[in-house]
Amino acid sequence: MWAQGEKRFRWSVAFPIVESYEVVGHPRARDVLGESGYLRLYQRSSATLRVLNEDERDALANLQLKPRFTSNAWIGIEDELAIAEQSYVDPRTERLITNDLTDSALEGVAEERRAKIRRRAVWLADKFIRQRRLSGSLHCDDCGFNPASVLDPALVNPRSLLDVHHKNPLDEGIRYTTIKDFSLLCPTCHRVEHQRIKHRIRSAGEPWVKVNCHTLA
Repeated sequence: MWAQGEKRFRWSVAFPIVESYEVVGHPRARDVLGESGYLRLYQRSSATLRVLNEDERDALANLQLKPRFTSNAWIGIEDELAIAEQSYVDPRTERLITNDLTDSALEGVAEERRAKIRRRAVWLADKFIRQRRLSGSLHCDDCGFNPASVLDPALVNPRSLLDVHHKNPLDEGIRYTTIKDFSLLCPTCHRVEHQRIKHRIRSAGEPWVKVNCHTLA
């Protein structure tokens, strides 16, 4: 548990799992931290987090790590799934992201779980678009095309000339997806990006999974 003020949260809310690493050699905590550090940090079973001192931080910094597939990333999204289900999202965004996350992209996932994963992705995409609108940055993230520079925003909605793009649709539900996994692209750059994804998958010897592209209107 993690406390903030008088409210307590699950561990996954405070520290969502984004990446996982394995300690090479699997050394024992007592050997890494020393006897005094080990006794201080492990003297009783508790979910309470303890502050490391400088020596303990140095000991951990010297450990050799190697990346590990983040199969446990789903832990970090459990609480957000509930929030997404209760949140309002733009129906247009919902249609777009639902079409992007085809059944093939979520292969092997139970249907009830697929619905929750899609809903969270829609919720994140909606937040992404609202942030871009509020910041006044409705432009293509690849070529920089700004619809407002060629058309009067009072007559044409700049967003209608840009696509929302899920950069990692095949990783949805596997790794911890964030707003950084979305981008705004002009139609041309969007088509080019999907060709890049297609080429990357083919080069890796994996079957191509079609991801639909739609324009935000």
